[in-house]
Amino acid sequence: MRYRRATNLLLLFLLPVLQALNLGAQLARAGQYREGMRVASSAADQFPNDPRVFRMLGYFQTKLQLNRDAVRSYARALQLDPASSEASVGLGTAQFSAGLEDEAIRTLEKGLAQFPEDATHYQALGVVLLRVSEAGRDTKTRARSLFEKALRIDNTLPEAHYELGAMALQANDIRSAEDHLLTAERGAPNDRRIHFALARMYRMQGKPDAADQEMKAFLSAK
Repeated sequence: MRYRRATNLLLLFLLPVLQALNLGAQLARAGQYREGMRVASSAADQFPNDPRVFRMLGYFQTKLQLNRDAVRSYARALQLDPASSEASVGLGTAQFSAGLEDEAIRTLEKGLAQFPEDATHYQALGVVLLRVSEAGRDTKTRARSLFEKALRIDNTLPEAHYELGAMALQANDIRSAEDHLLTAERGAPNDRRIHFALARMYRMQGKPDAADQEMKAFLSAK
């Protein structure tokens, strides 16, 4: 209720953009994505030339799986601020989620060239290439190298660790899988995929109690 009251206040009065962004951040942390989108949509109407507002709107639209809308929001954010690595990654991710695979790859490849030290670009492109490899494209090897490059820049990225851990598990490389998956779990303790992969790994190791604990975490995670 307090988030709804705060949202309604924003919609009733023209608040400075920083207040809108701060309220959006609070709603994001609380998982109040629909309320957050209301804030972001109102802010986009009030501040149509502020790229931060459109990044916020794209974030909430992505969380609500409004992927085509997110593509438009992130594209506007990138148009307003071409130096934003966050908008570049957001656009590529939204394009892929909207089924625009080739556009996503082009966006992220361009982002890699523009932001060669940004780990999230390597991670995002790795995810896209890994997913398209499942449909028959020969991109899995490059996806692996992109995850490894991302971790050389920022060794804390849970998604890159998870993907490398899952690939190692598939290859029966249990030691590497364990290293990556446990690191991923520390960074993203509520990610159900990580708990499920760890449960599989522990069963392969003959550790049923540990596997059961991870399955409980998998079932209870949101």
